[in-house]
Amino acid sequence: MAETPEIDPSLLADFISEGLETLDGLDPLFVRLEANPEDESIVDGIFRPVHSVKGNSGFFGLDNIKTFAHVMENLLGEIRNRKRKATPDLVDLLLKGVDFLRGMMNRLGQGNLSGDFAPEEEAHLRRLEAANAPAQARAPATPAAAASDGELGDLVVAVKSLFNDYVASIDDNGLAQLGEAVKRLHDHVYPPPPADDARARYRQYQAGIDKPLL
Repeated sequence: MAETPEIDPSLLADFISEGLETLDGLDPLFVRLEANPEDESIVDGIFRPVHSVKGNSGFFGLDNIKTFAHVMENLLGEIRNRKRKATPDLVDLLLKGVDFLRGMMNRLGQGNLSGDFAPEEEAHLRRLEAANAPAQARAPATPAAAASDGELGDLVVAVKSLFNDYVASIDDNGLAQLGEAVKRLHDHVYPPPPADDARARYRQYQAGIDKPLL
């Protein structure tokens, strides 16, 4: 597990309680998905809780849960975007994945913060990754696509060159003003909560994770 700042135990308890509650509601959705593999609303109902568990686990540095949920999220995203079908085998693989996520969450509730995978969890993670591999493969680019990619690369190089020329042309005071402008823009888009309000930081993190997805 990655090193994390000190977290109020009540926040971790909230995460465990909320995570288990959302995961417990997924079993009926998987049953419905197997019977209606083209129903986008069912896929979306499964995708969002897994997405939230993945994102919120990152707040606490729970890398095992984050990694496991991320691979599941990728597979669900492929189904959601109609890039693959919700076959019975894939539905079964994902349903078992939810069971393993529950097990990891329950271990947290028992005070086990090691972040280590149990052997059966790691084995299932490899199965999920193997299932995800074909979706990640991309067909060879057509000549037209290759040309388009090349043009895009040239454009990126040109923009970088213009920016570098601009930065080189301004003095230290100008660089400081540029840095301050970037910081103000960041703080405007992501206003920081009070430094001592851990719960506010967690809820802000949740709000970013759970915002509407296209």
